[in-house]
Amino acid sequence: MHIDEARHLLQQRDDALTRHTVDAGDLRVQVVSEDDAVLRIAGGDDLLMTDGSITEMAKHFGVAVNTFRKFPMDLQQHTMNRLLREHRQNGDGFIGVYSVDDRGIAFTDPGKPYIPCVPIFDSALQAVNPEEDRELQDFSLRRHGFTVNMMTDKAIDVENVGDITQGGIRVKHSDVGAFGTSLAALLLRLVCLNGLMRSSSLAQGRFSSEDEFEAGAMVHDWATELYLELDEHLHAYERLAEVPIPSPYEAIESLGERNGLSEECTEMVLDAYALESDFPDSMYRLTNALTYTATHAEFDGYRQTQKLQNIADFLVGSGEDLCPHCLSLN
Repeated sequence: MHIDEARHLLQQRDDALTRHTVDAGDLRVQVVSEDDAVLRIAGGDDLLMTDGSITEMAKHFGVAVNTFRKFPMDLQQHTMNRLLREHRQNGDGFIGVYSVDDRGIAFTDPGKPYIPCVPIFDSALQAVNPEEDRELQDFSLRRHGFTVNMMTDKAIDVENVGDITQGGIRVKHSDVGAFGTSLAALLLRLVCLNGLMRSSSLAQGRFSSEDEFEAGAMVHDWATELYLELDEHLHAYERLAEVPIPSPYEAIESLGERNGLSEECTEMVLDAYALESDFPDSMYRLTNALTYTATHAEFDGYRQTQKLQNIADFLVGSGEDLCPHCLSLN
C-alpha cells in the first residue's frame, strides 16, 4: 500500500471517531443477537454496538471476559445494565463511549481524550528510513486503531534460493480504550519460492499515553532506536550460516523433546533439514527447516505450528548463543 493511501484511510478514521459523554443512568443495553447489541441512550438515537463491544464494555467494568462470553444473552444484558446502574450511583455516574459511524466500539472514562492514528503513523514514518521510500506491508485498520509493517532498505541476501531478508518496524496503535502503542523490530524472511514470508519479532515494547504530543514523541524516539539497531539484528541472522551444528539430527531430536514437539513434527523438521543438503550444517539451515515445516506442514490445531515458529524466532535472535550440540543456551 502507498503511504499516502494509508494516511488517507487513517485520517478518515480519525475524522469519524466520535466521543460521547453520557450519564450511565441514561444507558440501556439490549442484546438482540449473539453478535450484536443496541446501546440505548435516553433522549437520543440508538447507538449500535459493533461485534465484540459488549465484551469491550465488560472489560471497562472489570468483568472476567472469558467467563462473560459464556453467559447467555439475557444474563449478559442483565449484567451490563446492573453495572451501568451501579456506575450511576458511584462517583459522578458518567461514562465515555467512542463510536465510528454511530456504532459503539469502546468504553472509557468521560473526558478521556483519544490519540489520533495519523500523528502516530507520521511519527513512525519520520523515524524509519527517513531518506528513502518506505514500503508498507500488512496495513490494516482495526476496531481500535491500526497495524502496519514499515519495511526499510535494510536487507541481506543470504545463501538460500534468493532468500532476501528485509528489516522493518511493526507499529500497532489503539486510539481508544487503553491508548496503547506497541513497536517491534522485525525480520521478514522468504521461506518458500512461492513468495511466502515469515516475520520474526526481535525487539519489542509497549507504552500508553493520553497526550497526543507525548505519544508522538515516544513513538519517534523508540522507532528511531529500533531502526538503527536493525543492521545489528540482520547481520546476527546472516552469521547463523557460519554457526555449525556438529550432529544436527541428534540436536533436532533433543530440541523437539525439550519443546514438546510431537514425534511426527520432529520427523518433519528432520526431513525439511535434509532437503537442504546442498548447504552446510548450520544454525541458519535449521532455522529454515523449522520455518518451512511451520508454514507447509499440516497439523491438527495450531499448537505444533506455533511452537515451531517460536523456536525459529528464538534461533533468529539467539542462535549464536546456543550450544551447537543440544541447541540449549550456554
